[in-house]
Amino acid sequence: MRAARLILTVCFSTLMLSACSEKESDKIADAQNCLDNATAATASACVSKVDGISTPGAFLIRCVGKFVEEGLNQPARLKSAMEAIDNGGGANQSLTMMTVLAFKSVVGNKQANKTNAQQAFSFCNQSNSKGLILLSSLAQTSTTVAALAVGIPDIANMTPADLDQAMDNVKNDPEAQAAVGEAAVAVYNSSCQNGQSGTGDFCTQFAAAIDANGGSTNGIGQFIMNCYANPGSMGCDGF
Repeated sequence: MRAARLILTVCFSTLMLSACSEKESDKIADAQNCLDNATAATASACVSKVDGISTPGAFLIRCVGKFVEEGLNQPARLKSAMEAIDNGGGANQSLTMMTVLAFKSVVGNKQANKTNAQQAFSFCNQSNSKGLILLSSLAQTSTTVAALAVGIPDIANMTPADLDQAMDNVKNDPEAQAAVGEAAVAVYNSSCQNGQSGTGDFCTQFAAAIDANGGSTNGIGQFIMNCYANPGSMGCDGF
């Protein structure tokens, strides 16, 4: 299956062409066709076809482009991520999925990987795609936490146990708290309210953090990281 179509199929996403002018629709369709055959090296050229367009469909192209640049168009990698949801719940499966999704294409440069993951999260949120909001939020969480933590391997070699330790190391870091909290709220708002789900135990986990911390994004992030690192702690439902 071709690159962009694999991601779009996994995430149950469609381009919102009806919201665009005819010229914009043509550009978005052209970019999608380009991404269908893109590699990590050529994805940015496809994305450039929607420069200057600010519709959800254009942001979906930018979002998918980031995943293709990262190599997450590889069937085995996406399959591993989605199986972590299907194989059960709790902290272990969540950490496994986030480890698979961590951005690591810029070898040896945690800051660059963190920036790329945060850009993907921003683009995917503006695309209004529930599936891509979930994937990008988990990618941002794991990549940001790994970039800020001290004493763990490079992201390319990170294991779920390393990410678990990193969560514990940076749970008091304001930047990590904000990133994790914003990601959780985005997933909850897009996929978890009104009985909507499809995200394994993430809805239960994020609901517990939001209920315990109200509107405090940093508090939500700190709560989540503590629960991943210490799932037996009080209030850590679903971890």
